[in-house]
Amino acid sequence: MAKGQFTGDQIRSIRADTRKQREIAADYDTTQQVVSLIKLRQIYAEVPEHPDIPPNSYIVGDALDLMRQLPAGAVKGVITSPPYNKGIMAKSGNSAWVNYNDLAAGYSDYSDNRPAEEYIAWQREILEESLRLVGDDGAVFYQTKFQEQNYLCDHRDAILSGFPLRQVIIWDKSGSFNMGGVEPTILPPRYEVIMLIAGKDWVIPKGETRDAARKWQNLWEIKPEGNDTTGHPASFPLELARRCVLLAGGPVLDPFAGSGTVGLAAYKESVPYYLFDLSTEYKDLFASRLKRVQDEEKAGLFTRRARRQPPPNS
Repeated sequence: MAKGQFTGDQIRSIRADTRKQREIAADYDTTQQVVSLIKLRQIYAEVPEHPDIPPNSYIVGDALDLMRQLPAGAVKGVITSPPYNKGIMAKSGNSAWVNYNDLAAGYSDYSDNRPAEEYIAWQREILEESLRLVGDDGAVFYQTKFQEQNYLCDHRDAILSGFPLRQVIIWDKSGSFNMGGVEPTILPPRYEVIMLIAGKDWVIPKGETRDAARKWQNLWEIKPEGNDTTGHPASFPLELARRCVLLAGGPVLDPFAGSGTVGLAAYKESVPYYLFDLSTEYKDLFASRLKRVQDEEKAGLFTRRARRQPPPNS
């Protein structure tokens, strides 16, 4: 069978087939050379691995449902800031921070108001799926914050216990936008954390990223971006997302994409991305933000990195 006569499903089957190339070639009435070229992606490179969820897309739907549609090892990094369940904290009456009450109504299409046990179980499922998707040589960048619950500091241990936490990265926000209520019970929080949960074979990519990481260390002083600049109440700073994209070293996924900052960072670095969220409003917001970035690129305000090619048999 010559090039041009294979279907997408056949191409994906050949890539995934671990038998000897002569056996695969016989099944498909082709040559070992064609099989080799397909596996090396030197032909049919345009055929996506998972056609229902193509790379560089923003899919509206439930995060877990969509993650389970992707095969193991589909990405090298999951980079996300999940909802914090602030609605429950505001209702509890022991939160000193005014903006918790502001967010009690939730984000677009999500209330952020689950029973604590349900929220913990949900986030643990997200982390389990994330580790399946990044494999042994990938990493999960799970951004969260320590919170006050019942007048005690919650380090999110109920969510993170048992997962391969490699390191805690401190995101120094250079101050706090929220100085507390009438009778605050804690000092204004200046930092949040990124839990680096890594597969056993993950290392910081060689080259420019490794050189930069030595300077970043594990304390990142990056100013946050507010609703006025992104249109989302709790978005990543672009620089924070960019560092995580580079440290991932390959395709990335954000299952709680919001305004799509991870996608913008990945686009600028020519890294494939997958964005999931429940909100069509946030998907439209990302589209408008991406268009602005593309317009800046056309105007010569920045140049994307050379597109990274997958290694053979990746």
